Amino acid sequence: MPYETELQRHLDIFALSLSLKKNNRWSPEDDKVNYPLLFSIYIKMIQQDEQEFFVRKQDKLKMIQSLNRSKDFYSFTRHTQLFHTLKRMISNDPRDFILLPLSYSIKKNKKSGHVSGALIYKETKNYRIILVDKRKHLSNSSVNMVKIPSEKMAPLCKELFAQRDHPKLETCYDILYRIIDHSSSNSFSSLDYTMHEQKEGNCVVKEIEATAKTALLHCRHNLLASQGKKKLKWSDVPESTLEMQKRFLTVIKSKYIKSPLPDYFFEIYKLRKRANDEHSPLTTTEKKRIHEIYKKIFADHPEIQEIFKETPSSNLSKVEKPIQLNKAIIADPKTGKYPKAGNTKNMINIFEKITDEKNRIANGLRTEKRTPKDEFIR
Repeated sequence: MPYETELQRHLDIFALSLSLKKNNRWSPEDDKVNYPLLFSIYIKMIQQDEQEFFVRKQDKLKMIQSLNRSKDFYSFTRHTQLFHTLKRMISNDPRDFILLPLSYSIKKNKKSGHVSGALIYKETKNYRIILVDKRKHLSNSSVNMVKIPSEKMAPLCKELFAQRDHPKLETCYDILYRIIDHSSSNSFSSLDYTMHEQKEGNCVVKEIEATAKTALLHCRHNLLASQGKKKLKWSDVPESTLEMQKRFLTVIKSKYIKSPLPDYFFEIYKLRKRANDEHSPLTTTEKKRIHEIYKKIFADHPEIQEIFKETPSSNLSKVEKPIQLNKAIIADPKTGKYPKAGNTKNMINIFEKITDEKNRIANGLRTEKRTPKDEFIR
């Protein structure tokens, strides 16, 4: 569904990055606006990085140029523009790449679409594509690699350009098969790296974020040389993901100085992260309860409340009735009323109560089982 405002667009992308919600707002038609916006946020984060958190100072300009190249892909009108862009890249330079989101089906119906990321590097006689997928559809690894001979890159660019606007969802893993068909080995090679699993149905942002993180690691350490079940991180500093999200917040706040909503989102993220770290991974049931509470927190902001709904509705003023457990957690015991949104203290109190309630009912909630993941079969 369309965004009501540009603030809502930014906040939807931020909420997806924070894993606060599933993707129920961003449609394929939004790709040409949302992905350039996401790349622009990454660019500003790197521009503002004075501590070498993301990259060394001498590498900043090249990384920014590569992200600008990735952003420009959504303005291309012909597949030949992509090919000429790749030809102009510098060979064997880990800072020189293009990051492309890949859309495809993972089952034989359009409701099972997925997005993962690809990094394309130029080498002396071929191109190297690194594919990143936190859900491991390709293999038992989140990071896989394939080489494309230079003479096959032009027809592959045609396929990559076509899937940007019209992904073939009738065939499972279609664009991945197309990449294999143009490769020199007709197979992928797995790289031995680990990532946290995707927590929500937020692949449109989270998989691209993981791909950007992979590009940054390759720039610092050489992705192909430093293997051995290593965890992919934004930086070597402690709590690097939390630090990255702080920088994401800073970029959004610089555009919407007067809005308190980005800060609210970040407080929700920190409080949920603290509860999750101190106890156990949040179950599906607990996530649904917390999503209900998001709606109550943003009751005074119906256009924001809308992006947290499971099924978007044109009625922006509608507030769903809380389930009984939510009422027990966040309603005032004397008045039975819910606290109004408007300050961070309210949300902190709410989430502290959620954590207490989580502990009380934890034993009864841990009976859920995860379904096995689909595997990629050639």
